[in-house]
Amino acid sequence: MARAYTFGAPRGTNDRVKQVPGSVTDKLGEVFGEARVSTRLADLDASARDCWPRGLIAGLPDPGSRPLAVVWPEHVEEVSALVELARREGFALAPLGAGSGVCGGFWPDPRTVVVDLKRLTSFEVSEDGAEVRAGAGLLGWDLEQRLEKLGRTAGHFPSSILCSTVGGWAAARGAGQCSGRYGKIEDMVTELECVLGSGRHLVMRSRSGDVDLVPWLVGSEGTLGIITRVGLRLFPAPAERAMVAFSFPTFEDGQEALRVIYQGGLRPAVARLYDAVDSVLHTSKGSEDLPGEPEPRGGSWLPSLDTLEALALRSVLKAPGQLARLVSLLERQGRARSRLLLSFENVSDPAGQAQLATRWCEELGGEPLGEGPVRSWYEHRYDVSFRQSKVFRAGAFSDTMEVAAPWSKLADVYREVRAAIGDRVLLMAHVSHCYPDGAAIYFTFVGHGRSPERALLRYDSVWADALSAAVSAGACVSHHHGVGRSKAGTLAEQGSGAVRDLLGRAWDPEGVLNPGTLGFRGEPATLVGRAPLPGGEAAPHDRPLIQVDRVSQLVDVDAGLTLDELENLLFKQGLTLGAEGSGELRLRDWVAAGLPGLPSRWDDPVARPIAGLRGTLASGARCELSAAPRRAEGPDAAACFTGTGGALGHLERVVLAVARRGVQVDPTPGVRPMATAPSPDERAAFDEVRRASLPARARW
Repeated sequence: MARAYTFGAPRGTNDRVKQVPGSVTDKLGEVFGEARVSTRLADLDASARDCWPRGLIAGLPDPGSRPLAVVWPEHVEEVSALVELARREGFALAPLGAGSGVCGGFWPDPRTVVVDLKRLTSFEVSEDGAEVRAGAGLLGWDLEQRLEKLGRTAGHFPSSILCSTVGGWAAARGAGQCSGRYGKIEDMVTELECVLGSGRHLVMRSRSGDVDLVPWLVGSEGTLGIITRVGLRLFPAPAERAMVAFSFPTFEDGQEALRVIYQGGLRPAVARLYDAVDSVLHTSKGSEDLPGEPEPRGGSWLPSLDTLEALALRSVLKAPGQLARLVSLLERQGRARSRLLLSFENVSDPAGQAQLATRWCEELGGEPLGEGPVRSWYEHRYDVSFRQSKVFRAGAFSDTMEVAAPWSKLADVYREVRAAIGDRVLLMAHVSHCYPDGAAIYFTFVGHGRSPERALLRYDSVWADALSAAVSAGACVSHHHGVGRSKAGTLAEQGSGAVRDLLGRAWDPEGVLNPGTLGFRGEPATLVGRAPLPGGEAAPHDRPLIQVDRVSQLVDVDAGLTLDELENLLFKQGLTLGAEGSGELRLRDWVAAGLPGLPSRWDDPVARPIAGLRGTLASGARCELSAAPRRAEGPDAAACFTGTGGALGHLERVVLAVARRGVQVDPTPGVRPMATAPSPDERAAFDEVRRASLPARARW
């Protein structure tokens, strides 16, 4: 039975945003000039929402929900003036990149001015080739084309690269198809220029060992500041690739192979595992170049209406569970198998790593398929961006849900989601972002209704049940698409977000930036209220000092232990945290000092030391992050405790990713971005957060 599905704040719901006076458009003209302010219906409708599939089902925007106006800033000073005007006049602002988000993160209303950033397209590469500074409105494809001419790459290749911007990548905390080597966008950002909701113009640098504000803006989805420029780490353009593909008897067998590969120190840039349903549908049309070979498509599978016409699609969708059961039967008979694609680049020996991965896969039951399937995938890697409209025109709908979980829980997440919605929609899944401690699993579902109203009801119930099943099985709410409105209700059920509320009070006190996205603010609660690791719902004081998840190589540990005490406990199990020195520091003090002694995070951006935590902010609000390899659930709550000297709260427990002793990882190539001390502006912005974290009576 589907429960009620809440999509965050209703459109236009923000008590701190006043009714907009009629003179606002005149004042916008004073800032931008008449040519860069528009109230034309065509511009308002084009800027009314993003690509959230729920909006596509609902149809054209209600004329009464159009935004107030659209403006096109050309430099950061105009953005600063706009924010000041919005604070003074009481209207809201919604930053817009390319509008390709799929979670309702951009959904303006009649009291909102859309800030279209497409004219912010600056491009500058540092002299040492370590980083690029790109305007927030620069399209991803244009960025990579310019870098390619310089023999460089940012390594970020989302399926939406043709229709997404650099600023959008950072705002949504996104992941690209080569995340297995280069990490997610938060592992690439070296610098952010932004205008906070408070009006402060700020340039913030990524750093270790001191205050780092970047993790709070990356993933904030336009709610704390308007990003105007992004600095990204650069890598040499890969000179060669080694590609291999395999078939496995089951999806779980392929997951085990990926776990062994990443925990063994290998870092394939591309690692994509398709379940049996996805694999069968991939082979519905054979490759023209390689007869009989499967033809994996870029991104997630969507029906190709050249081979599966609209009538046939609707027929399948009338009883999608029957197809799933048929594929399961074929899987048990060995006639349908899961497929794994691997591609190695920018490592010292791509062929050698591919050979080692082949040996491990074969030992785990994988059958080699050669490099043909991987080459075919590269040829079609961006096709998914052009297929969704065909599905909707056929009277159906499609969407994707990407969540992440530790390796020990990933199979349960897959099974529970299939059980929850497999009889109502055509459901398939693939794993496409892997880490030593877990992976992201990416579900695609296709369904239909006899009318738009029924389709909307089915869509809502499917989403509610799928996300509830995933979270209950141990997944985070989002891995890389963000939260927007589509997942804000589920995130709020886990806790309304003490950290999001804290940052909002500090950096957007009037609540003018993108209201409604990421859910409500102002309710003291936990960020995510679930136990970090398996082992029951014991109260914190009843938990053992350390709990080890050997499958995921995670340890849930009391933050009062010292590093030496932790290492001694790990040594008995052949594991290590890998931190040099500072052995007498308690873990909470080690985190507060910025994790000293760990290798540079630029060496292996795929591995992150903190997977979860439990603590109390200075205000008394609880803060908890369940264990997940990565997430995109708003600003990074761990940054409240990392490198902040304990100024924002008290850490009680921490979930750390560890490794087997002796495992070596080939460091990523290229120059490491220079670390700098926090600027006076960064210190001032941090002080705003520190003051906002105090109990209300202590702020005065």
